[in-house]
Amino acid sequence: TPRVYIQDVTVKNPALGGDDVLAALKMLDVRVAFFPLLSGEIAVNSVHLDSPQIRLLKDSAGRFNYMTPQIEALMAAPAQQD
Repeated sequence: TPRVYIQDVTVKNPALGGDDVLAALKMLDVRVAFFPLLSGEIAVNSVHLDSPQIRLLKDSAGRFNYMTPQIEALMAAPAQQD
């Protein structure tokens, strides 16, 4: 099974100059199905996080620390109908 295994992961907020830690974990292990990869699709079989620490904060203006201009634009866009 194809997998991604990473230790000592830290995710920082680029909107704040990379100083604000959003998440940290000792280990990330993601396993995906092989055959869907051949057609360009990703089917995740499992995700294992060891000791996750997630910091979601809201400032006095009501803005969350994970928000970026791109995420805000996606949230403001009207939903597409299939």
